[in-house]
Amino acid sequence: MSKARGQAACVLVLLGCAVVALSADAASELLLGVFRPFPGAELACSGHVLGQSEGHRVEIDFSLYSSGRKPSEVAKFYAEAHGLVLAPGQDSVEVKAKDGQRVLSVVPASGPHPACGVEPKPSARTIMVVSSMTR
Repeated sequence: MSKARGQAACVLVLLGCAVVALSADAASELLLGVFRPFPGAELACSGHVLGQSEGHRVEIDFSLYSSGRKPSEVAKFYAEAHGLVLAPGQDSVEVKAKDGQRVLSVVPASGPHPACGVEPKPSARTIMVVSSMTR
């Protein structure tokens, strides 16, 4: 093997390792450091709102994710991951982090949910709202 061909092989091996490492990091990333992303969910939009809670100013950052899967399937995924019990066929769930400031809500796409200027795809059956509140 010539020197040039050997160097090219080394570069290809390193690039392959970098691609695998990037894929593994993206798959293990948690939403707000707490919630596992639902497989295949797509980010629809993000928003920021100001408001009042118990006489204090609060800021809420949120992101909407959508999925073509049934709401009951997505609700079950998060309930099982966080030790919650759902009724059979239940199609919504709210999961709160221990600090109470980070929340994930699963709702049917046809139901009410926050808006942020971008509608989910028409094929979306489920909306996941991931939010964090700061005072």
